Amino acid sequence: MKRLSYSFLVVFLMFLPCVGLFAQQKYALVIGNGNYTSPDWKKLPNPANDAADMKDVLESLGFQVDPVINGNLDQMERAVINFRRKLNNTRNSYGFFFYAGHGVQHQGENYLIPIDANIPSRNSLSQRALSVGFVLKELEDANNELNIIVIDACREFLPDNWDRDRNSSARGLALVAVPKGSIVSFATAANSVAADGEGRNGLYTSYLLKNLAVPGLDVNEVFRRTGSDVQRATGGKQYPETRNMYHEIAFLGPRPASNTPAQPAPANTARDRFEKGKLFFDRKDYDIAITELNEAIRLDPDYAEAYAYRSRAYGEKNNNDQALTDANKAIQLNPQMGLGYLARGRLQSDNDRAIADYNQAIRLDPNDADVYALRGLAYYNKKDYDRAIADCNQAIRLDPNDADVYALRGLAYSNKKDYDRAIADYTAVIRLEPNDADVYSLRGIAYHMKKDYDPAIADYNQAIRLNPNDANDYKNRGLAYSVKGDYDRAIADYTEAIRLNPNFATAYNNRGDAYRNKEDYDRAIADYTAAIRLDPNDADAYNSRGMVYLDKNDNDRAIADYTAAIRLDPNHTKAYFARGLAYHMKKDYDRAIADYTAAIRVNPNDEEAYFFRGDAYGEKKDYDRAIADYTAVIRLNPNYRNAYNRRGIAYYNKKDYNKAIADFEAALRINPNDARVKNNLEEARKAKSGR
Repeated sequence: MKRLSYSFLVVFLMFLPCVGLFAQQKYALVIGNGNYTSPDWKKLPNPANDAADMKDVLESLGFQVDPVINGNLDQMERAVINFRRKLNNTRNSYGFFFYAGHGVQHQGENYLIPIDANIPSRNSLSQRALSVGFVLKELEDANNELNIIVIDACREFLPDNWDRDRNSSARGLALVAVPKGSIVSFATAANSVAADGEGRNGLYTSYLLKNLAVPGLDVNEVFRRTGSDVQRATGGKQYPETRNMYHEIAFLGPRPASNTPAQPAPANTARDRFEKGKLFFDRKDYDIAITELNEAIRLDPDYAEAYAYRSRAYGEKNNNDQALTDANKAIQLNPQMGLGYLARGRLQSDNDRAIADYNQAIRLDPNDADVYALRGLAYYNKKDYDRAIADCNQAIRLDPNDADVYALRGLAYSNKKDYDRAIADYTAVIRLEPNDADVYSLRGIAYHMKKDYDPAIADYNQAIRLNPNDANDYKNRGLAYSVKGDYDRAIADYTEAIRLNPNFATAYNNRGDAYRNKEDYDRAIADYTAAIRLDPNDADAYNSRGMVYLDKNDNDRAIADYTAAIRLDPNHTKAYFARGLAYHMKKDYDRAIADYTAAIRVNPNDEEAYFFRGDAYGEKKDYDRAIADYTAVIRLNPNYRNAYNRRGIAYYNKKDYNKAIADFEAALRINPNDARVKNNLEEARKAKSGR
């Protein structure tokens, strides 16, 4: 997801003369603020990634890293002070401070925004945000050998309540006074806007991470290369600004061997550019990946791997025409390379063609987990769940940490109604991706289908906590509450789903069901009507509204709605049955019998349709047909007490008192306390004895 614009501030304090006298100590403080709790500050998807990736790179260089994720002002200030204490008077130590999140400037000072910031105006910044000047002063006072400060801060976003004085501050971040022996580097010129890129990290951070990881570079070369990479990637639109008052050589990682050139010129072979493109593709920075792969192909027009990776990058950007051209070119150049078939398979709209390409890719590279996962997805789309599961098994064997594959296998198990295995897979996803709201929702649905409603509700709660704007999660939780008979909570959830998505027909329909269960028929009708307005082809909504009209004894409106439902779905057994009930109540027994018969045709095991058709035949004094229908009910449900009672009445009306007595006695065995059946039995015995 693309983040709002960011800038970076980098400050280096100079080496002191005693370099190398003592063992090098390296400390880092990494802060990533993205999950802002105040509505004034937009949530940011990338800071946690930026901080995590910077932590990994710094640890690989030998730094001891303290992370602060989503810190408030107190946590940030304490972390800076503790960081300074570690560095205090350790003249041979290096310090590295990294911040990603919102940041603004005001009156020449830059401020880093805490996660819970409540800042009514710019004039409150000095009390409610972390001053970059404070960070610089703390680290300057540490009097250690070298400090590095990197700030990746949003450059355009301002709270809405600042709009009235938006023009009172310059854009972006301000230049700072550069301490003696320091390097200060911005992602772009001061008071201007930097690009972010569309992948895991911001544009400047992506290149900075890459160059920090290059062995043998001193800090000046790291930032020279980073600036050059950014200028090239943006076509000259973004110029990193570096002010250098430090002119010594310092290495953040191991020093190069004495016989190794200290600063090799940046390599520019096709292979080098391909490896860069592949690196950025893996980081999901597809624009930068394409730029690098373009250069690889320019340097080597027959570079099949570069075409294959560029195809995948174009595919991720939904430029499928260019992606398909590149995939075909890769296959043409090297038909024995699986990557080309993998790239083309991802683009196939026809699942069988996709599977054919994945088969080729697997034949050429049987250990590529991605291809098994993609072929599994194609089988899943074909509803061939067994083959999908088999491919997911292979992908997981090759890569047991791919959360997406567990999720796909869980979906396949769910479609096979194997909910226990589905739940196990969704649980594996949660272990790997504990902040993935979607998988909590999926596991909740699986519990729901098992009729295990409390864990389902718990999972929906988690999904809503992680993503409070997903209307489906509120709808699903509302359905679970409804099944538990907690209609008030259900209505509250459906109402929230409708607030988030005013065109959510299913939420209106479900809320109508809850109101009907509370016998609030007018509100139920209003919701069903809204559902029909949003989706005029929803047969269930017509059927549900018809049921409420039936509850209100408005049989004509009920019949009209059931007729609409049947027109939309000629096999809607519930609508046939309910329309039969409405005709039955109007004493139009022939039409009632016709509808009950239609319901039985669609569902030959519909015991209620047999029962009420038996009643309709009884009203017409067609006792033989009535007896046949009650007998069918008893065959389907031997404990259907009222079917014995009604069949007994039919036999009584035929003066077959022995059979009537037998049926009344059978009904009483099921419910010995039914006064009506006792009375019927007594009447049958009297009639048999001639009294």
